[in-house]
Amino acid sequence: MNSKLSLNYFYNLMYQFLAIALPIVTVPYVSRTLGASALGEYYYIAAVVSYFNIVAILGTTDYGQREIAKRQGNKEARSKLFWDIFYFRSICTSITLIVYVLFIFIFPSRHHVLLIINFLSFASWIFDVSWYFQGMENFKVTAIRNGLVKILATILIFILIRKPSDVALYTFVYVIAGLIGNLTMIPYLKDELVFKKFQLTDIFSHVKGILGLFLPVVAIQLYTVLNRVMLGALSSSTQVSYFSQIMTIINLSLSIMSAFVGVLTPHIANIYSKGLRQEIKKLSKLAINFVYLLGLPMMLGCLVCGSIFVPVFFGYQYKPSIPILYILSSLFIILGFGQVLGGFLISTDRQGSYTVAVSLAAVANLILNFVFLIIFHKGAVGVSISTIVSETIATGVQMYYLRNILDMTNFITGFFRYGLISLISILPIGLLILLTGLSSLIKLILIIIFAVLAYFLILILLKDRAFNYILGPIVKKFYKGYKYKENE
Repeated sequence: MNSKLSLNYFYNLMYQFLAIALPIVTVPYVSRTLGASALGEYYYIAAVVSYFNIVAILGTTDYGQREIAKRQGNKEARSKLFWDIFYFRSICTSITLIVYVLFIFIFPSRHHVLLIINFLSFASWIFDVSWYFQGMENFKVTAIRNGLVKILATILIFILIRKPSDVALYTFVYVIAGLIGNLTMIPYLKDELVFKKFQLTDIFSHVKGILGLFLPVVAIQLYTVLNRVMLGALSSSTQVSYFSQIMTIINLSLSIMSAFVGVLTPHIANIYSKGLRQEIKKLSKLAINFVYLLGLPMMLGCLVCGSIFVPVFFGYQYKPSIPILYILSSLFIILGFGQVLGGFLISTDRQGSYTVAVSLAAVANLILNFVFLIIFHKGAVGVSISTIVSETIATGVQMYYLRNILDMTNFITGFFRYGLISLISILPIGLLILLTGLSSLIKLILIIIFAVLAYFLILILLKDRAFNYILGPIVKKFYKGYKYKENE
């Protein structure tokens, strides 16, 4: 089990990383080429389109992944479920597309080009079957096929994007990459499934379960995407760009944890259906340590070198984003736990509790956004504070609902263990390099290289259990001499 979970994590990490590689790897280039205003417009429209996305797919992604995981060993049952969800998703997406066309006519004309380009997104949503392969715990398909398409798209960005007016072309490349990437997964379904005819009554028999996971998706969108929409409407596109660029970096780093959650969720759903409760408790302890293992050094790294990272990575016009990075750096822990705990709630059929947690966070975020944007005029800084508070509420409520399987003392011991290792690894090295007369770029590269090497060397020397359990099989895949305990 350990080896399978770890290798699936490796493949899903590739998938999660490459899924946002297009807007990430190109960030230093497009930040300077498109500029804060044009890039802010892109993020604004992307946020608007994402609302149509959540209505089009409802809760089919999480529901499909969980239910497929329960039917892994029954080809007939999982085929029936797949086609029911596929047909349901196609119907919802088609209806949403009609509403989207009408919406364009009432939206300001200066955004029409970007909105029209996003017609392709609707086709992409229909043919996204990654949820099926994730439910089957087969992450290799989504990682390799979809990943290659996104790498090609990233190359096209560097070739085609030359000036601020190319924001439409930038949008097109991003959208078409998503569509082609999803289409490449379709051929792999041939040997996995048997075809089932369209049966309306069977399709809508899943509505209750799907809607149960749709409500938390809506709530999450309210305090994530709505941040950008409110910034664009109540502040400026430049402020949207400041906030979005930092969140892009946060999300890239969090993709390492998201990949783990993506692997863990169907795995927990599978063992939960078999009644293996002790195994779930064991995995909860592992998950807590893993969030600290990755989140604490990320947070400390942002605090140590954030002032040189922002100008080097984004350009000097983004220096106002530095305090935003400092504020949002705590998301590595808060949101990391939120993702992990949310995965446990969904996998164990407690989506009602998950909905309560994210709904409370959404209400808090909405109220705080109005306060900071309208009363105090704090722009992206205010929205950043709202984000931290809302995510803390969501995570706290989820911890309460999972108190019967969580070892609360592990939250304390894990914090001090990985916090101390992070301080020893990053702080002395970071401060020493910062005091040198080297260029900012060289300083940043040296800090990252030496801090990461020092951190993982300490974990290996201490024979850290979380590191060995999750990353041990991956390391051994590339270095046969590495030894780890399979059953730890």
